Order: sequence, then C-alpha cells, then structure tokens
Amino acid sequence: MLLCLAMLTGCSDNGRDTQASQTLVLDGHCDVQSACTARADSVSVSVHMASTRAALKPFNVTLSSNAALSAVTVSLEMPGMDMGQNRYRLLRTANGDWQAAITLPVCVSGRSDWQANFELKTAKARYRLSVPFTLGE
Repeated sequence: MLLCLAMLTGCSDNGRDTQASQTLVLDGHCDVQSACTARADSVSVSVHMASTRAALKPFNVTLSSNAALSAVTVSLEMPGMDMGQNRYRLLRTANGDWQAAITLPVCVSGRSDWQANFELKTAKARYRLSVPFTLGE
C-alpha cells in the first residue's frame, strides 16, 4: 500500500510551470531585417534577424527586451506545412540580448514564408510573440 502511495505522489504536477502566457502585440509593420517591436503592458521586445536568410544556411536571430528574462525559445513553422521540429533556445549575450543561430529546411514547394513563435519567461510571467518573416529578404 505504501508503495502505491509513493508511486501516485510521483506523478503530481507541483513542479510544473502553470503561469498563463500573455501575448505581445507587434507594433505596426514588421520588418525583421531592421527590427520588429512588440509590447504588452510595460514589457517591450525587439526582434532582429540577419539580412541574409536562406534555407540550409545558419542565420542569427536576436531578441532584446526591457524585461528581466530568464529564458527565451523560438519555434519556427510554415503555416499549413509540416516542416518538422524547428525549435531553438536563445542564449543570453554579454550585452543582455538573447541570440541563436538557426537553420531552416528547404520547402519542396518553393515557399519561403515562416512564422517565428517566441516564448519568453521572467520570474513572474510568460509571454508569447509571433513574428512573420520570409527567407531571402
């Protein structure tokens, strides 16, 4: 009986992150080459991607924020297509930005429209941000 109780308590979700995510809203037109900015309440975020973006060639994605972020990830998808798992963890740089070098697969249909879905975490909140972009621009 004690063994069953120990097994049941081992599957509780006490350590699970249950914070609700807030959505950051892009400010007007978004051009990742010059930078896209987004806001929610007092949090501001800026996303920049390298000017040269091509499939199968790594390019940098940089995120900066006025919030004290503890983790940043980005999942990349092509709307309506199964492009496999394309998830990256951004690392904090010396100047406080978050950065990753990402490599995307080739789409056999010739499409190049992508969506970068960021997840940002602070000690007290989580945020989501979706940024559209294309390869080659």
